[in-house]
Amino acid sequence: EHKLSIGAGGCVKVICINTGEVFTSILEAKAWCGLSKNSSSISTVCKGRRKTAGKHPLTNEKLKWEYYDEA
Repeated sequence: EHKLSIGAGGCVKVICINTGEVFTSILEAKAWCGLSKNSSSISTVCKGRRKTAGKHPLTNEKLKWEYYDEA
């Protein structure tokens, strides 16, 4: 499902479990937590292959992520 929306030019929303903040795209989330644009670590966490990705910009806490489903 997520691959289809990416392929169609859409963005996949993600939520930071630590803060509850929803990001409209993985790129937006990466910019917020200081990850490089070509890093796939947030999507890897969302898929369950990794526990954390990036650190909170103020607290330096390791961040947990999930795909956000508005339904």
